Amino acid sequence: MKVGQTKVGCMFGTTSRTATATMVAVMSLVAIGSAQTYTTFELPNAEFTEPWAINSAGVIVGYYGRPDHGFLRETDGTLVTFDGPLQIGTIPQAINPAGQIAGYYTGDTVPHGFLREPDGTFISFDIPGSSGTFANGINPAGKIAGFYFDSTRIHAFVRTREGTFNTFDVDGSIYTLAWAINPAGQVTGDYIDPSLRVHGFLRETNGTLATFEIPGSTITFPRALNPAGEVTGEYSDTYGHSHGFLRKTDGSLITFDAPGSVDTNPTAINPAGQVIGNYNDGNSHTHGFVRATNGIFTTFDVPGSIDTYPQAISPAGDITGSYSIGILEFSGFLRSSRKHH
Repeated sequence: MKVGQTKVGCMFGTTSRTATATMVAVMSLVAIGSAQTYTTFELPNAEFTEPWAINSAGVIVGYYGRPDHGFLRETDGTLVTFDGPLQIGTIPQAINPAGQIAGYYTGDTVPHGFLREPDGTFISFDIPGSSGTFANGINPAGKIAGFYFDSTRIHAFVRTREGTFNTFDVDGSIYTLAWAINPAGQVTGDYIDPSLRVHGFLRETNGTLATFEIPGSTITFPRALNPAGEVTGEYSDTYGHSHGFLRKTDGSLITFDAPGSVDTNPTAINPAGQVIGNYNDGNSHTHGFVRATNGIFTTFDVPGSIDTYPQAISPAGDITGSYSIGILEFSGFLRSSRKHH
């Protein structure tokens, strides 16, 4: 597992690496548009720097280590570090347009959820009776989606701005995990049935749950959704390879692969419907991709990198993530057509 991938998420979803044996041919078919600028960054003395989310203003959040601490990167390039009460094991997962950050920290071995306000105020929270709380997404209203452990299983939750918890499970599931929430309050995630098969779900604001899976798949793992309610993620076939999918607002499912790949792993989708992620080329190298709404792929690598792992995309199309120049040497990047510090 790549250092910094969501620890719990990788228990159920795959973090495989994808491919393009025909990347040169693919690039010749893609209209790149304006030149892209790559800005790289890392926290001083960190073993790794893992950007995880970016908001509409271009502020980036993530974590660095080791051990794990949280950071945010301002639009002028300033890096601000922060921690929870235990000063260790802080994993930011999402940031909204106002600059509120959601995530979890694990310094005492028990995960706790947190909300960090723009002024730096740090609010810890736990689902009553839980033995671990993970906050994974936050929307503009400050609602947080995630999941928690109790003595028997894993359940999903939505936390309101006022601190009220609404917990839920997909009927018949043994685990329900929420990964993302959009401005309308729709939530997406995955659930596991008694036969240990993994399926996707979309929860509407009224609590209605729609379940789905890619036909013939062994795992369907939603990762993100946009304001319109389009969901993207990955699914695994019977050979263990991962492929991308897009679930449209009418419930139809579109599957895709980066050209020439052996595995394709979408990680985010923006309001325009652009999907980003990574793919493995079959030669143990990982590259980034952007899938346009017309299905055209643009592939990319941070200059000088061995592997590139896009993680998040802003409404403007700015992309952040990590890249490596050696074994377990990960730094952050920002890919943009705009000028950044």
